[in-house]
Amino acid sequence: MNTQTFTNSGMQTSGASFVSMVENLVAGEHLEKNPWTPDAMWHNIANQTIEALVTRGELRRQEADVILGVTRLEDLRTVFDCPEPSPIWRCIYTTFRLTASSAFGETKAEIRNIMARRAVTTKQFSFMLGVLVDRDVRRPKARKEPGARRPSSLQRARNAFGDGGFLVEDVPGRAWFPRYEPLPKLLDLALAGDRNARITLIIGGGFALMMDGYLTRDRESKLFEGSAPFRGSPPAILTDLASHEYGLRVLASAWQHWEATAPAHEYDIPMINADGSLVITGDTRETRVPERLTEYRL
Repeated sequence: MNTQTFTNSGMQTSGASFVSMVENLVAGEHLEKNPWTPDAMWHNIANQTIEALVTRGELRRQEADVILGVTRLEDLRTVFDCPEPSPIWRCIYTTFRLTASSAFGETKAEIRNIMARRAVTTKQFSFMLGVLVDRDVRRPKARKEPGARRPSSLQRARNAFGDGGFLVEDVPGRAWFPRYEPLPKLLDLALAGDRNARITLIIGGGFALMMDGYLTRDRESKLFEGSAPFRGSPPAILTDLASHEYGLRVLASAWQHWEATAPAHEYDIPMINADGSLVITGDTRETRVPERLTEYRL
């Protein structure tokens, strides 16, 4: 949306972007009163970067609206042919438009211009990408479990994005294209060796695992139930998962069972066997339930 001004001739000309004006006012408030948190700073940079890419013609307005969350989930099919309107497909589309082939360098160049820096690391880029793609699920994933010391899964997801997120080697700056297929067919294509399907599954499954706190940064061993005393960076773990059949099935299962409208502690992503079937625990019919996936098991 642009502000409109009138010249003496009565013609309308476009003024500064209303979004940019609001962002500048907010930035001024943080500069004078409260310092920016990294999340808020990169959120502001992300919005400015997308607007700059639109101005340069690297993104169409319709594409930018999908990335910025202006386009509603139910309207995503008007821009690209996704199988279902979900936050995961918006995430995959956003990642593709900002990282595939030359888009990665062009987006980084705009970030450098905005921040007046010589270089932007892939981890910094990933963190910025994280605050773009979590727009649809921030509220439910920010809810902490009552009485629990563990931070919300949204904060753990931000930590994961800050450690590279799902930007595995084949994603940033590489030629790839999302496979907009229903999940069962996407898994079959990935298992058959389709590189684009595998990358799509890495991003979709990785997003689900990070937003529910199963993947987080490679530091600080944790003592919570189900957590791992050892940990690798998210890109390293996702690369390993995507290198074999069982790992691809785990990514697809996480995607399939992930719930966008509920915090991680209110439901379980189940653990699966090597053939994709659920791992069932319990000695009697009444107690037999699917085993919960944990950070340790992952």
